Amino acid sequence: MTIIILDIIFNLGIFFALGFIGFFILNKLKVPAPAILGSMIFLGIANFIGIRITLPSMLSPILTIVLGIILGLRFNIKIKGLVKIALLVSAWLAALTLFTAWILAILGLDRATALFSASPGGLTEMVIMTMSFNGDAFVVVLLQTSRFLLTLLVIPFVVQFADKKIIRNETAAVVSSEEKSLPSGSSSSSGDGKVESLKKIDWLALITFGLLSAWLFSMLNIPAPYMIGPMLATGVYAKFRNLNINVNNKLQIFIQIGIGGMVGLSIARESILNLPSYIIPIIALNIIIFGGCGILALILYKLTGWDLLTCMIAVAPGGMASMILLAMEMKADYKIVAVFQVLRLFLVLLLTPLAGKLLL
Repeated sequence: MTIIILDIIFNLGIFFALGFIGFFILNKLKVPAPAILGSMIFLGIANFIGIRITLPSMLSPILTIVLGIILGLRFNIKIKGLVKIALLVSAWLAALTLFTAWILAILGLDRATALFSASPGGLTEMVIMTMSFNGDAFVVVLLQTSRFLLTLLVIPFVVQFADKKIIRNETAAVVSSEEKSLPSGSSSSSGDGKVESLKKIDWLALITFGLLSAWLFSMLNIPAPYMIGPMLATGVYAKFRNLNINVNNKLQIFIQIGIGGMVGLSIARESILNLPSYIIPIIALNIIIFGGCGILALILYKLTGWDLLTCMIAVAPGGMASMILLAMEMKADYKIVAVFQVLRLFLVLLLTPLAGKLLL
């Protein structure tokens, strides 16, 4: 037992050491989102050259649950006003996916492989669906990996460029001026504007509700249960208790490094080596997906008055947790981003199997 514990500590030490080194270097180089990109790149390189880092299975759920609780504490956006916009986004993403799949089929992929390669959902879910429809799971892994990598690598630089060139519409910001004035750290704001420390009973309740909701959503097979469950449960509790929390920046960086590092370790060496074999489908996939999402971001910007950075990250076809953390890092409205990233995940997981049955 002692040896197992020491092995876990050693692997975690190597994991976070490489992650913090990546964050430190990219932060010094003024690279956008250094915590996510730095840890992803350094852990990805370590994985590529054969350094084996074994992480405890509970690390990913724990980090995701903490992120869900953080989002729930600050999730005060009014969903009602987003219904029409959500319908527009849903229709656009569905049409974009079908068009991309059609192009990939023209380029030589079988229809099942083309459909699940074009669907901007989770890699694991898309691979499982591909196998159930007798598609080429390995090709799906390659194309989905290319989309995911490019999203994480390109979007921060695009957002940084846009941040320098575009004046944000401050009057449309969802975060109130009172919320912005809160000091860094765990605190809550009462109705009269008084700032007070979060009580121990609230911390206990938040942790308890977060864990129970994550377990319940997992048992119900709801997508992304470790984020969506705690986000909803703590959101309801925060609303009931009138809590308004400003999350400590160090905790946010720690979560970014952890999630970015796990993304780096999840990228298989074989996928990287085989990307050139499918260069034309990869180029076509990413041009259409990024172009379509870019147009959608501009449409949202014109229709809603949200700042363009928020619109861009909200529709970016990357991992849900990664995009939400990126929004927090780049000072976009991460509550809006969370809504649309969750919507994208549910849309893909609900409609892609139906599309497979109808078209395949």
